[in-house]
Amino acid sequence: MSARHIIRTTAFTIGTLATVAIFVSALLLLGQADPKETVIVMIKGVIGSRGAAAETLLRFTPLVIIALGLAPSLRVGLFNIGAPGQISCGGLIATLVALNVSLPSFLLIPLCACGGAFGGAACALLPAILRVRLKVNEILSTLVFNFLSVLLLEYLLSGPMHGYRANLPQSEPFPDASWLPILIPTTRAHIGILLVPIALLVAYLFDAGRLGYRLKILGASPSLARQANIDRNRVMILTMSVAGAAAGLAGWLQTAGIDHRLYATVADPIGYTGLFAALVGKLDPFGIFAASLLFAALLRGGDALQIGADVSPEIISALIGLIMLVMAVHAARNRHLSRR
Repeated sequence: MSARHIIRTTAFTIGTLATVAIFVSALLLLGQADPKETVIVMIKGVIGSRGAAAETLLRFTPLVIIALGLAPSLRVGLFNIGAPGQISCGGLIATLVALNVSLPSFLLIPLCACGGAFGGAACALLPAILRVRLKVNEILSTLVFNFLSVLLLEYLLSGPMHGYRANLPQSEPFPDASWLPILIPTTRAHIGILLVPIALLVAYLFDAGRLGYRLKILGASPSLARQANIDRNRVMILTMSVAGAAAGLAGWLQTAGIDHRLYATVADPIGYTGLFAALVGKLDPFGIFAASLLFAALLRGGDALQIGADVSPEIISALIGLIMLVMAVHAARNRHLSRR
């Protein structure tokens, strides 16, 4: 890489960061909020106390699992944006297991986890089959399945699965045996957080292994993949199912670890953010880890803003959207420079 290229890239990065800061500050000022106070409130909300750090970890855990699960499908060119629907299906199956199976905790918890993974994988498998058999674009099909899954969940939680004396669409409370045990005392942080290092290790070993190498070949050159006898259709179904299973696990973590019941909004706001974390992390396991931590901090900081600074948390959505826009501009600029 030449010195001129490094200088240009550095200048572009500084410029984009300054643009983001100016844009967000302008939004805050329009909302009659002090940008400096807002930043302080966000930092305190993310790591200002033991409880705040625990809540940030609870945001981070499902995000990184979803993003790591999405990476293989994205690597082969499949844009699966169905995480919200897959989270909903995973939470639904985990709920059905928790409410209808009587087992000791050490058996019921992993059974609910398997149910969540199965529900998410099944929701992703159908768009994958449509892509392989009928060449239906996976962006369109997964988006449609998002709407179908959420609407189905709202119907069930407002009718057949509606909790007794509940005002909102929600299920009955989970039995205590299905709750995830608390990991950090006096907080809501549960043992599901321990899935993060396991998922990261699995993703790293997969990435460095034979199958990960074959996926990289397929993503880089389909013609070379055909010469290497890599079955593209089988890979599509496998990677989409893995992504769905990871999202389903996130649905189980939310229901069994935090809410202890199923809500129609179980996928909010982590559904699409997991995709953003995978893209910002450039599909690398450790890059995804860092990006997920960033987005988890932003989401948790947005929650703190509403309470501590009387600022609408929607500003975080605008900030995340701006980050993705900057990423797109940066990628387009790199492609332009590489052609020169």
